[in-house]
Amino acid sequence: MPALRVQRLREEAQQLLEHWTRSPQAFLRELEARWRAWGVVAGPGKGVVGPPTARWRFYRVPPVALHVLLQTWRNLAPRERLRAMAEALWQHPVVESRLLAVRIWAGSPREEDLPRYFRGLTESRSVAPVREALLREWGPVLVRSFPQAYLAAWQRHMVEADSVDRQAAVLLAVLPAVADLRMDVFPRIRPVLEAHLQPPDPALLPEWREVLAALFRRWPGEVLPWMRHLARRAGPREWRWLLARLLPLAEPRWKPRLRALLRELPETQ
Repeated sequence: MPALRVQRLREEAQQLLEHWTRSPQAFLRELEARWRAWGVVAGPGKGVVGPPTARWRFYRVPPVALHVLLQTWRNLAPRERLRAMAEALWQHPVVESRLLAVRIWAGSPREEDLPRYFRGLTESRSVAPVREALLREWGPVLVRSFPQAYLAAWQRHMVEADSVDRQAAVLLAVLPAVADLRMDVFPRIRPVLEAHLQPPDPALLPEWREVLAALFRRWPGEVLPWMRHLARRAGPREWRWLLARLLPLAEPRWKPRLRALLRELPETQ
């Protein structure tokens, strides 16, 4: 596609704001017209999981377009209008629209938005670009701004999650807290995780792999004996799967100990 000129993008961003003042529906119609003009292709696309009839559309709009839209709106629109726009964007079944919503929310974090964040993770399990934006852009801001409230909300949602989708989403929500080097969260999250690892649900093994890899990178000396304790007690089949996939990610000095733990576990239950 031709190069997008920044000044032209700013003008179109202003026009979109004018459409919002008329109606949110007009705004979303015009926005999707821009996605079609700026993007490469529409369709479920890589990272959007679902059947051929999946309602998600992904236009692969260049990142500069999203950046200019967002910066222009932040400069021109009051914060409360931006938040209303974010909610409308979130309901729009286009990946780029949800990415803008996440970035608006991340730009003005509020503790009362924690339920919205956790709900968003559940709603985006099958849409990898949006899930990653939530975990890498909004989640870290919430952790930095409200660390204790974030962990309390995560613990509560881990207990209350009543479906695989919710469990997967809440489990991954621990990642921003693990990544925050100012916080030593392992003692606090360990019993919560342990309650769900005896044995791990086979449907959640991909999520457990991500979480255990993050934990092992951060606290290898504490996490390895903890994993050994759990793997010996329950679910050797699931633990063999997890450990085999953690092995390539481990630092060289930890690989022999992971291999030894793998050898300790029986091939089948």
